[in-house]
Formats: sequence, C-alpha cells, structure tokens
Amino acid sequence: MTDRGFVLLIMAAAALALVFRLDHPAFWGDEEISRLFAREGWYDLLITHWSTDTHRPVYYALLKAWGGIWGEGRITERSLNVLISVLCLPVLFAFVKTVAGRRAAVFTLVATPLSPLFVHHARELRMYPLLLLMALCVLWAVAKILIQAPAQSPPWRSAPLALWGAAILSGAGAFYAQAVGLLIFPLVGLGALALAALRLVPGYVVWQGAVALGLFGLLSVPGLWPMVFHMGSTLNDFWLPAPDFSYSYSQFAGLYPYVFWAKPLVGMAFVWGAWCLRRHPVGFVLCLVAALDFPLLLWGISFYKPVLIVRAMAWTSILGGAVIAIGLARLPQRVGALALAGFVALQFAAIQPNYPPQRQPSQIDAFAPYWTGFNPEKDLLILGMQSLEAPLRNAQPQLFAGGVLALNYRDHQAPFSAIYQAEFIRRDQVAALELAEGGRLWVLREIHPLHPIATEDQVAPALGRMVQGLALASEWTSGRLALQIYQGPPS
Repeated sequence: MTDRGFVLLIMAAAALALVFRLDHPAFWGDEEISRLFAREGWYDLLITHWSTDTHRPVYYALLKAWGGIWGEGRITERSLNVLISVLCLPVLFAFVKTVAGRRAAVFTLVATPLSPLFVHHARELRMYPLLLLMALCVLWAVAKILIQAPAQSPPWRSAPLALWGAAILSGAGAFYAQAVGLLIFPLVGLGALALAALRLVPGYVVWQGAVALGLFGLLSVPGLWPMVFHMGSTLNDFWLPAPDFSYSYSQFAGLYPYVFWAKPLVGMAFVWGAWCLRRHPVGFVLCLVAALDFPLLLWGISFYKPVLIVRAMAWTSILGGAVIAIGLARLPQRVGALALAGFVALQFAAIQPNYPPQRQPSQIDAFAPYWTGFNPEKDLLILGMQSLEAPLRNAQPQLFAGGVLALNYRDHQAPFSAIYQAEFIRRDQVAALELAEGGRLWVLREIHPLHPIATEDQVAPALGRMVQGLALASEWTSGRLALQIYQGPPS
C-alpha cells in the first residue's frame, strides 16, 4: 500500500472512531465557554473580545464559522475538533517518516488515533487539537530544513523559504490557538541551536533561524499584550495550585493516563524509543524537545505563574506516543507487531471513559420546564457561581434580558468575565434584596461543588443574606445544581 493510501485509511478509521457516540458526553464548563464566545458577533469576537480570554479568539472564530455552516449541537459543533484532529495525522506521519523512517511512521499512525489525550481533546470544544496541528507543522518543517540542509551555506535565494515560512506561520498559529503555544517555536529553535553547536547540522541554519525567530516575533505582537495583561492580573489569582510534588506528579502522570501497573512499562518503552532515536539526531532532539522539554518548561514557569495543567501539555503526549512507537518499530518484525498491538490495546482501555454508553443529559437542561414562569421585568436571577452563566445563557438566553447577579468563590472574577452579562458582586457587598412588586428571586447554585474548587461553604452565607426575609416557594435539584425560587412579601 502506498503512503497516501495508508494515511487516508487511518484518517478514515480515526474519523469513525472519534464520531462514535460523539453526542453522548454532555457539554462541560469550558466547552460552554467556547460556545458562548462563538455566539458573539464577528466584531465583538475578534475586536472587542480579542483580549478577554487568556487565549486569543482564533479557535472561537473557527467554531463560529463552522456553526454557521452546520448549525449547533453536540455532534455538529464537536465535529470541528474531529476534523482538526484527523488533519493532524498526515502531518505526524510526515514528521516521523522524516526523522525516523517509514516503518516508524506507520507504527506511529496506527497507535495515535487511540492515544487517550488525542481522543479526549478531539471530542470536546476546546482549542487543543488546533494547538497540536500547529505544533506538528512546526516540527515537520524544521525537521525537513535541518535534515535537508546542505553542508555548504546556500545563497539566500536557495534557502528553503517555503519550509521556513511554514514553520514561522505554524509557530504563530500555535500561539494564536492557545497561549502556551508561544513557547513552541522558540523551544524548537533552541533544539536546532543545540544541534548546530554539536555540529550535527550546518551552522548557517542558526542565522536563518534567527531571522525566522524575528519574523515569528513580529507576527506574535498582536497577541503579546493581552498575554502580558493576563500574566499580570488573571494568573495572580488563578485556581491552579502551586507546583508542589503531589500536584506536579498528578499532571505529568495525567499525560499518560494508563492503569498504574502499565505506567512503568510505558516509561521503559519511551526510554527505549529515545535510545533508538540516538542515530537520528534531528529526530532525537525535536521529539525530546516536544515530549520532555516543553512540560518541564511549563513546570518551571509555574513557580512564577501557575500554568502547569495536563490540557496545556496534552499535545506533547502525542509526541511521547510517537517516541514509543518509534522504539517498537525497531524491534524484530513479529515482536514489534505484537508489542504495537499490546500498546494499542492499552490505549483502547484508557479511552473508554470518553465513550459513555448512554447520552448524558445536561444538568442545566433539566431545569428547562421551570424557567417558563420567569419574568425578566420583575424577577431577579442570582448565580451562585459566575461560570454557571455560560451553560445557562447558551440554553436559556432570554433569562438575561433582565437583572442577573453572580457570586464567585474567593470573590475571584473569571478571566473572561468581560463576556458575561451578569453583574459580578463580592460576597462582602451582599445584603438583603428588595424585589419589585409581585417579583420573585431565582437562585441557581451549586450544592455539590466540583473538586478542587469548593464553593458552597464560601457563597452560602452570602446567598443567605440575599434571601433574608423571602419565602422559599419552590426548589429543584439536578446533579450538583439546585434551582430555588423565593417569593417576596405580599404587596
């Protein structure tokens, strides 16, 4: 089978696997944020909200355009990420083939569609598959440049301008896809510098890379100021904990979410794959820069600002899986095939939580029958947690035509609070509320907060002061949420 036929076959199989039960998982909080941004007008999304989120709204713009064509819904919206993830596969194949040969590329492409974090992020509405695609393009372009570089310095007219352009644009694309993507192009550049210092690639590549880094910096300027702003404000009071041993281990281990007894085997397979790459210095350096150096860099930055979290490093686990597959491809033919089958089976077991057998109902949707009595002209809506606005506004936008107030744990505003319509109030500013004649107070709150953010004990006293003197008329619960309606005194 030709390379093209094999890659197309794997892409088709991956697409089928990723769309299977795609509508079963309910939208979770961050997905609802993506949907909220995508529902903004084009001017508001790309201009007004350019710096609202910690990430630039490029992915949200793609989601908005995609939804405009195919409509809204779990399958139609999530299929954008399925498409982006499937497009990662030919780039990954080309990169591994460039640095380690065809057999290694075949093994990598067989294993990747069932990689746990590949599957997880391909089936949710966040920007991480786009970050992976851009990172793979950077690695492939730089690998081609370094491996094909002639020993003698070529004139600039003979320089691989198309490859450098692809690397620069992809590096900037990674940054605009997700904020930590800013680190990818410079880190890969440091890898190329190390290869040049060891005289494993021609030294003139360093000068070409310096020019490319400057152009990358120019393209990144529009996104740098918002990033600096969020580094100095949002991340000063962020929910991520300090990078102590326990938390750091949980995040690094989360990159390879296999059963505990398999983790040592996966680690040894990674070491074996890295050892097999030693005769391919470009592949060795670039794969380790992606799979090891990037997570370690985020860990180091986290001692200054909290950025260490699995999802920000998820793309590196795909390269880690590639290193493992490269090692398996170096085994004798039958042994390698059996080892690959075992690795695929291990991954298959790890991805089962991504495919719930039944369609999960939205907790917000469970309250839909009760909102019919809400009168935005007289009633007041209280959100016990600011992040409840995204799923509620996506499902019931008419509720926000009137007054809406929102509390939050630790009085911490969400980093993207500018997109919210509810008025944020601090807990110490809360007092008993006076309702319009005949009006009611509607409270949507958490009763079973998600770990590690325990909100109930922090917002409950403030909510108690707000409803002081009002009578509880009705209450319903759904999962970890409760909807309460309070009636004012009779007129």
